[in-house]
Amino acid sequence: MANMGEILIVNGIGIFLLLRLLGSRAAGLEGHFPWERLFTAMILLAILGTVSETASFLLDGAHFSCSRSLNILLNTLCFLASSTLGCLWCLYVEFRVFNSPRRMRKTALGLLPALILVYTLTLLNLKDGFLFYISEDNVYHRGDYIAVPYLVVFFYYIYSLCLNDISKKNGLHLRTMSTLVFVGPCILGTLIQGLCYGISLAWTSVAIALVHVYQQTQFLNFYTDSLSMLYNRRYLDRVLARISRNQIPNVYGIMIDVNDFKHINDAYGHPSGDRAIQHIARLLSQSISGGALAIRYAGDEFVLLLRAVEPASIPALIRRVERNVAAWNETTDEPFRLSFAMGCSHFDPTRMTPDEFLADMDRHMYENKHQHYLKHGRMGLREVETGT
Repeated sequence: MANMGEILIVNGIGIFLLLRLLGSRAAGLEGHFPWERLFTAMILLAILGTVSETASFLLDGAHFSCSRSLNILLNTLCFLASSTLGCLWCLYVEFRVFNSPRRMRKTALGLLPALILVYTLTLLNLKDGFLFYISEDNVYHRGDYIAVPYLVVFFYYIYSLCLNDISKKNGLHLRTMSTLVFVGPCILGTLIQGLCYGISLAWTSVAIALVHVYQQTQFLNFYTDSLSMLYNRRYLDRVLARISRNQIPNVYGIMIDVNDFKHINDAYGHPSGDRAIQHIARLLSQSISGGALAIRYAGDEFVLLLRAVEPASIPALIRRVERNVAAWNETTDEPFRLSFAMGCSHFDPTRMTPDEFLADMDRHMYENKHQHYLKHGRMGLREVETGT
């Protein structure tokens, strides 16, 4: 038997926390990173789920026109919202840990079948009532297969826990966020509510978990460049220090510098230069796999960091970047075109420091840039800079 007083208090707290988070987003207290749209979507889904669940408890056993149909609709929304939120949480963690749209799209395709299963079962449930059913006197009852949506949500939660372990094994990604701050409260609240019917705790647990995630976001943004949305120099320094400290093998880096970037700013204005940086960031993110890092090093310089057992994969990555840039140049509406100077180096932490690794990449990159200027009938870059 549900205690409506307790349900209204607990879910009321949850709704208050969620509206507070939503208000912070609307007030523009954060930037406009892609993962923030995922975070906002999770807040909205949690509000939908909390309101729907509270209303369904209030409707249970009520008798007025369409009360039973409304009760069915509200419980259906709860099932759909919980599974969708679990899927979005996995994508959020994926993007925050690996910062790779390309990898996130692949992950989304892998997670979609479980979500489609829940949607299909929930819609079929409207006829057969094997997940839940509303009796003729408008009372909610659990069906024989009520555990299926719970198992799907738990699958999403467990998968998100594995993502940090995957990044740790890769050796290049810092564990800058703890998935337990979200998964822990959610699993606990869902288990309690699943085992003890009449207790409403799942959605408020989600609200508490989202508050914890929001607090972590402030720390994570410290490692993200606000213009390119790539990791920044601070992140690179910490990653290289970790590689050096743990003697992680097979690490390679590619230093990338934009040819004639000053001309873009001078000829088309600094807003065009900012757009160029954003285009470059997207091109680099599309070029790398989830095991690599794209970093805005400084100004118009970028670094791709990756682990590669086979050195031949490095030239393949460089060619992929060049192909993507060439395709962009052929299709863009921008008044400028892009080309890169790239220099590659192997980071052997047993014989070089992170600074020496960066310097070696930089040296190879300038050699490539020098060839670019000679090809176009100009002095090498260092001669241009020094006037010699």
